[in-house]
Amino acid sequence: MAMLTCPFCSALFRPDPAGPRDAAVCPECGERVPLGQTGPNPHLAPPPPEHRPNAASRNAMLIEQTAKRYKASILKAAAFTVIAAVLAFAFLGIAAATECNDWIIGTGICSIACLGGMIWFIIARTIAWWHHG
Repeated sequence: MAMLTCPFCSALFRPDPAGPRDAAVCPECGERVPLGQTGPNPHLAPPPPEHRPNAASRNAMLIEQTAKRYKASILKAAAFTVIAAVLAFAFLGIAAATECNDWIIGTGICSIACLGGMIWFIIARTIAWWHHG
């Protein structure tokens, strides 16, 4: 393809063949240049520098790195673990205060649930890391 001259900054560049067919983007100032135009256009005033994006910011693409379902799974696992731990300590406190061994079973069940929540949390974090990008 032929070289183009940007009407805004007078930079010479070659248009991207994979880009749009009607205009090219100047790599220096980031402005769109019609493909039929070869020289400076006196009728176009360049935009002020603060409104002129550079080529790097024009090509930047923002994406959410971790899907919401993975974040939700991590949050659920953390909440489950905290609730199970609080209940385990509550049952342990009641068992110690009443000197009744029946509450120890609840403490054991909640401790196992807390361990399960920790395993769930680790698996959820691993899956979120695996599907990160």
